[in-house]
Amino acid sequence: MRRDGGRLGVSVTVSPVRDHAGRVIGASSITRDITGKLAIELVRRERDLLQSVASLAASAAHEINNPLAVLLGQIQLLAKEVGDSARHRIDEILHAARRIHGIVDSMRHIQRITLVAASPNLDDMLDLRRSSAPDGRENRPPGSAA
Repeated sequence: MRRDGGRLGVSVTVSPVRDHAGRVIGASSITRDITGKLAIELVRRERDLLQSVASLAASAAHEINNPLAVLLGQIQLLAKEVGDSARHRIDEILHAARRIHGIVDSMRHIQRITLVAASPNLDDMLDLRRSSAPDGRENRPPGSAA
């Protein structure tokens, strides 16, 4: 514990102190502050975890993109075969599939993820309220603050 009450990481080495006959008559200790070393290890673990998440996102995007391309193509072909009554529904499906394609495409390009306390310019795809709304706008009750 520091004088200001804060905690610190330490490494303690204790060795016996012996007299001329080899009997233990005391102990000698060395205490080292390793707070910085522990902080560096934590940052490295977080970095490695975030790199794994970025790699997973890119791999998932690739795997999702293949069947999504087939889905988009089939929807476009179907749109040419149906009448006007179903056209609106197919247009909504196409719009949603294109939104998914945009999200997946941005996931493919993730190279690096960093931890930040807060981001005032949060990407729309990461804002769950906005990305879940049918028109891409945030769902809020009328009169509520942003």
